[in-house]
Amino acid sequence: MKTYTKTIYLVRHTNAEPLTEKLPNLERPLSEKGIEKAHKVCQKLKSKISDNSEPTILSSPAKRAQETAFIFREYFNDKTIEITTLDWLYQDFDLETFLDYVAIANSNNIWCFGHNPSFLNLLQKLGDKNLKNFYKSMVVAINLTFQQNKELSTLKKSKLIFTVNPKLI
Repeated sequence: MKTYTKTIYLVRHTNAEPLTEKLPNLERPLSEKGIEKAHKVCQKLKSKISDNSEPTILSSPAKRAQETAFIFREYFNDKTIEITTLDWLYQDFDLETFLDYVAIANSNNIWCFGHNPSFLNLLQKLGDKNLKNFYKSMVVAINLTFQQNKELSTLKKSKLIFTVNPKLI
């Protein structure tokens, strides 16, 4: 039996332009405030990240989540790293779907850009059960320890490493 650990970074998209009749929800870009906030969070986050290995970067198909992912990728990584779009990250997804994807990801360093309430629900199952909100631009790092038996990987332990709350920056 093999045991391995992966670090996931859950990042809620930052502030977007308001929803209008002409602009569908999936197409809402980041606002200027959102872009500024993402850069401030990246600056704060830089001192907390020690793993410089090439990450797997996952994003919801929503433009605001993808643009947030682009900002973080450019700040922390090689700009040529692919951002994989997963439709299920836009909706409320279950823990098993998420864990199955993380378990088979090629990297031990996984960045995931998405939305509330999905991320809050996920965090409450994996990390901080007392957290009441997952704010825009918030980042949460969690270590997931899996045990692999033949082809099957099972989550054995999750540990909250840190949070970066943009409201405290």
